[in-house]
Parts: sequence; C-alpha cells; structure tokens
Amino acid sequence: HELVYGVKEQEQELVRKNKHLTNEILKQKVALEKCRQEENETALALRVEEDDRETLQNEFEITEQKNTMANFELQELQKMHEELNEALEDMKKENNSLVEPVLNGLR
Repeated sequence: HELVYGVKEQEQELVRKNKHLTNEILKQKVALEKCRQEENETALALRVEEDDRETLQNEFEITEQKNTMANFELQELQKMHEELNEALEDMKKENNSLVEPVLNGLR
C-alpha cells in the first residue's frame, strides 16, 4: 500500500513539475513573441526613417541644383546690369556732347 502511495506522490510531483515547465515554456514563448513584435516594429521604423532620409537627401540635392542655377543667373543679371549702366553713362556723355554745343549756341 505504501508503494502505491509513493508512486502517487511521485506522479503528483511529476504533474506539478510538468505544469511548472509548461508555464515556463509559455512565458518564454510570450517573451519571444514580444521580442519578435518589437523587432518588426523597429525594422519598420528603420525603413520609414531610411525612406525619409532618402527623400530629404533628394530634396537637398534638388535645392543645391536650384541654388547653383540661381547664383549663375544672379551673376549674369549683375553683369547685364553693369553693362546697361555703362551704356547709360555712355549715352548721357554722348547726349551731353551733342546738346551742350547747341545750348551754348542758344545762350
């Protein structure tokens, strides 16, 4: 009779150990799934940030090109402005050289 009682105690102990191990395995599975989910979220966030960085890089390059073109156009306009000012001064001088003798003659 004691042998049966000993076997039953061992069986109950094994059942308790089995339940404990099953619970531990379940906890580990939950922890693993949580890690996987966090990893997926991190990977997605990284892809979004990489896409954003690429977009910003493209916008930066376009802005640099526009800036270069604007600087070139500004230089051309400044040169044209100088040439037009010189032409205006030449026209004033020529006009004065033509008008002054006539004005002096009228005085």
